[in-house]
Amino acid sequence: MPVLVFAASLVLGIFVVDNSRNAWEKEQSLLVSDNISVQAANIERHLSRSLSSTYILKSLLELNRGKLPDFERHAQSIIDTLGGITNLQLAPNGIIERIYPLEGHERALGHDLLRDDQRSAEANLAAKTGDLILAGPFKLIQGGIAVIGRNPVYVQTNTNEKQFWGFASALIYLDELLEATELNELKDKGYLYQLTRISPDGSEQVISSNDPDAFNQLHSVITRTITVPNGKWQLHMGRISSPGSAITYYLKLFIVLLTSTLLAYLGYSLLKQPIILQKMVDQKTAELEQLAFYDPLTSLCNRRLFTDLLNQALSQLRRNDSTLALLYLDLDQFKRINDSMGHEAGDQLLKETAHRLKSNLRQSDVIARIGGDEFCVLISQIKNAEDVGRAAKKIQKILRFPLEIHNQKIIVTPSIGIALAPSDGTESSVLMRNADMAMYSAKNRGRNNYQFYNPKMNKKVMGSLTLESELGKALINNEFVLHYQTQMSLGSNKTVAMEALIRWQHPDRGLVFPDSFIQLAEDTSLIIPIGKWVLCTACTQLKALNIPHLKVAVNLSAIQFNDPDLIKTVKHALEISGLDPSKLELEITESLLMDNIAHAIETLSELKALGITIAIDDFGTGYSSLAQLKNLPADILKIDREFIKDVTTVMENAEITEVIISMGHKLGMKVVAEGVETEEQLAFLVDKGCDIAQGYLFCRPESLEMLQRNNLLDITPSYGKSA
Repeated sequence: MPVLVFAASLVLGIFVVDNSRNAWEKEQSLLVSDNISVQAANIERHLSRSLSSTYILKSLLELNRGKLPDFERHAQSIIDTLGGITNLQLAPNGIIERIYPLEGHERALGHDLLRDDQRSAEANLAAKTGDLILAGPFKLIQGGIAVIGRNPVYVQTNTNEKQFWGFASALIYLDELLEATELNELKDKGYLYQLTRISPDGSEQVISSNDPDAFNQLHSVITRTITVPNGKWQLHMGRISSPGSAITYYLKLFIVLLTSTLLAYLGYSLLKQPIILQKMVDQKTAELEQLAFYDPLTSLCNRRLFTDLLNQALSQLRRNDSTLALLYLDLDQFKRINDSMGHEAGDQLLKETAHRLKSNLRQSDVIARIGGDEFCVLISQIKNAEDVGRAAKKIQKILRFPLEIHNQKIIVTPSIGIALAPSDGTESSVLMRNADMAMYSAKNRGRNNYQFYNPKMNKKVMGSLTLESELGKALINNEFVLHYQTQMSLGSNKTVAMEALIRWQHPDRGLVFPDSFIQLAEDTSLIIPIGKWVLCTACTQLKALNIPHLKVAVNLSAIQFNDPDLIKTVKHALEISGLDPSKLELEITESLLMDNIAHAIETLSELKALGITIAIDDFGTGYSSLAQLKNLPADILKIDREFIKDVTTVMENAEITEVIISMGHKLGMKVVAEGVETEEQLAFLVDKGCDIAQGYLFCRPESLEMLQRNNLLDITPSYGKSA
């Protein structure tokens, strides 16, 4: 069998190669045939046109009985009209007497054509037959190689007899004749030619060739005959064979031989090694199954396989009357880590999460990555809900252990939703949906916890979906407003800044505070356009106030701070408002800055370069070190309100607050205390040298109009006054 395959493929291959070569040679022959026909026609047409000049001269001489006093004028007119003529000559009695143009041909004057040993035969033939003859090509006595058309002239005598007068001749340089064609350019295109003259006696004389030696080596030549007076010329043409054509031909034959050998070997392999082929099929099938049913990043089950396994477990559940639990996990703040540290870090975090789950849960538990940062765990044969709670706590514990990525320790916490079957659903889609709702309930309760599903969640989820839809329209409908809370200088007792705080003027629910919608805005990425609106509006409103000593402070969320267009957004807000950059203060939480200190320093430096004031918000909760803090290009430390709340009653809070104030001053920063509500708190802060205070003691957050109406922006307020 392999021998037959080899023989058949070899014969077929040779047939195809030869067929291809024959087709190529035929194509080349057609190209040569087209070219030679065109060039032969050009030569014949050029000669015919040029030689017709002799008939014109002959007619003029016969009409004027051999006299042509205006020869030069007539000659110039003929040359201009016909073209392709070197000069025209008159030779009465065979002796050249007049030439036009004469320059360069003076030596030909007086030449007797009928007595010239080399030219007399053709001249006498013309005189005898009365027909135009074409002499040459030959070397001229005046120099150059040319062909000459000689037309005998006969004039009528007084006795009405015709008497030989002489010759009217047209001289055409051979070079000029060939220039009227494309023969000289054909070599560059791979064509060789040879132009010959066939004499009446049958001898052949080479007139011209673009490469005589190479032409004689051609294997295939095409010939065209050119009719000329008293004889004929022949144009021969062929195509230069490319040096690589023979190599290509034999290379193709070699490829045919190689292919035939390979096919024979494959045939042998197919016949003799079916086990290998079956293994290959099995391997590819396994790879396809892996791609179809497993997550390529973590090697866990994907959604498709997990759904199939869940359906099987639910079917067994109905037969065995048992209980199973579905745990739906979502990694808290994964998007922030992914955005700030890059997708590579995010992938590493997902793989480590999968590894910890596989290493610490039971082999009978089914673990899957559903998508993004969401995982599912299916626990069967459970006895009670307490067992599931313990499993959820175990997952929290194994994932909470710090993970080092890019030389930074990351702590990941999960929000876990739990649905039990059959009580929470007996269909896979229902159980997945309910576990998902429970997971979102865990997120809404502050993350890093687990929640069991209960039917009330449906109503809450629907409310959340409605709120999400309304939130998307709120920006378009201009439903957001800004309230401001003032900041007081404890040195001058004057308002020096105000913090912008967003509110949602909902058409049905009234004034909605940010704790009801900001988290939803961050989860749906609406925080970016909302944040841009806050920034532009705050800058515009402060500019309109025209109070020179007043600044406006705007908070930046983690998503905003990691937005690649943050700098562009800030520049845009300053440009459209016309606000001096020194009047804008941006507040970023300490914990956010510590997530990726290198990125934070780079971004803050760019903002500082614009002339903006940078404040570190909620300071004291992010566990930053002094070494990290001194590298941050910040201007203000804002002490977290949790320390201020018990600063006069809890010694530890008082000590921490005092240390923060001292540290801030040593680093050249101003210190702001948030949440100041009592005179005792204020007295403590003044005693410890705090620079600025903010809280209900001075002013509750109010609209700009209310603040102006109560004179809380440009004069010293009365402590405790509420607008």
